[in-house]
Amino acid sequence: MFNMKKIVILGGMAGASFALAVFLWGKSKPVEHAASRPAGEMLPGALEPGLPNLAAREKELDELIKAVRERTDDIEKRQEKVLQRERRLAILQGQIKEQAAELEGLRMQLVTPLSRLKEAKDQLDRTRVVIATEEKDNLKRVAKIYETMDPAKSGQSVVEMCGSNQEDDAARILYMMSERSAGKGRAELGDKGLAAKLVMKIKKIREQG
Repeated sequence: MFNMKKIVILGGMAGASFALAVFLWGKSKPVEHAASRPAGEMLPGALEPGLPNLAAREKELDELIKAVRERTDDIEKRQEKVLQRERRLAILQGQIKEQAAELEGLRMQLVTPLSRLKEAKDQLDRTRVVIATEEKDNLKRVAKIYETMDPAKSGQSVVEMCGSNQEDDAARILYMMSERSAGKGRAELGDKGLAAKLVMKIKKIREQG
């Protein structure tokens, strides 16, 4: 702002100097003409040499100075508006930076919980029993057979499957059975821990398709 104001002031001074030079030049003209005339001869249409031109020049100079001042004031007002916009922009940029920092802090706070949630989901997926689309019909047929069996026999069969490391298959069959039949079969297992384990597996079963 200082450099611009300095330029404007220098421009005004240059304009004033130019106007003053023109004024002095105009003032010198009547003297030159007077020197070329005989002594005592007056300029045509003038009471005294140079007086009308002097008044006109002074008026022009005053108008020029006034115009320079108005122009300077206008430029300063525009510069102040620009500075105000720059200050508002700087405040806005500061607020944006603060909000960005807050969001980054929140993101960092969520990294650990989200990571733990993903690990838990992956763990659940690893323990989930999946029934493929192509084996549904076969499991339904086997489940129907178990439903027609005596609960004690179906329960014994489930125990044998679990003992052969086929707990997932046993859970799939119980899942496909009616709730009533499956409940009777689990009651005949004779092992509450195994029954609870099968119930947890049944809850985690997910059908594809």
